[in-house]
Amino acid sequence: MLVVAASSRLALADGPSKAECIDAYTSGQQLKKKGQLRAAHDRLLVCSRDPCPTGLQADCSEWLGEVQRIQPSIVVVARDESGRELTDVRVIVDGVLATSRLDGRSIAVDPGERQLRFETSGHEPVTQRTLIREGEKAREVQVRFVRGESGAPIAGASEARSGDAPAPNETARWPVWLTGGVTVAALGTFAGFGLAGVSQRSDLIATCNHRCSTDDKDSVDRKFLVADVALGVALIAGAATVVLLLLNGSSSSSTSSAAAP
Repeated sequence: MLVVAASSRLALADGPSKAECIDAYTSGQQLKKKGQLRAAHDRLLVCSRDPCPTGLQADCSEWLGEVQRIQPSIVVVARDESGRELTDVRVIVDGVLATSRLDGRSIAVDPGERQLRFETSGHEPVTQRTLIREGEKAREVQVRFVRGESGAPIAGASEARSGDAPAPNETARWPVWLTGGVTVAALGTFAGFGLAGVSQRSDLIATCNHRCSTDDKDSVDRKFLVADVALGVALIAGAATVVLLLLNGSSSSSTSSAAAP
């Protein structure tokens, strides 16, 4: 028992599995195309290292380099009403905490129109909407805080606010949207890589048949492998979506019955 547990921990420490490598490969590419560069960076980092297959590593490393080149970042300079520079500042980007303290380093953000919110104790929060451009590095963002009327600390973004709490139905629906999105993305990946593999295999049969190079054959096999894994992910995510829909429907009915007089 102890030997099995130890070997399992060693396997996990060795790095991602082949399925995880392929998932990171496909999702990283899709996130990059959507402009979600921070998430794409994290996924491509997974498939760009061992023990992922060499072919996937090469593509992921190339895409990771492209993401790093175009990833925008901001440097926040915050001051109070007297002009004193502040460091105990929370930076929230599109509702997600980016950092809880300023340390002079840049903060990676996705390109596009972003909502920036800045909070510090004893002052009114500051909100800005700004357009972030690809490749814009260390863009300085100036923030001026004004002391709150009561002088009391301002609640952080992670603390509950009466006006910001999501409706129960909205909270229950987001897992369905997530699994549904994964299903659609995985099916698209299956179709794309499957068709690409069939097309490339037909070309090889027409040009070199059994005399094709190992690299050409490996390229076809890799496309079919990605397509197979994507189909498996789509089936699992699709089944999860159906289960969540059924559970949400049951939960909504129970809530309505309980609310009835």
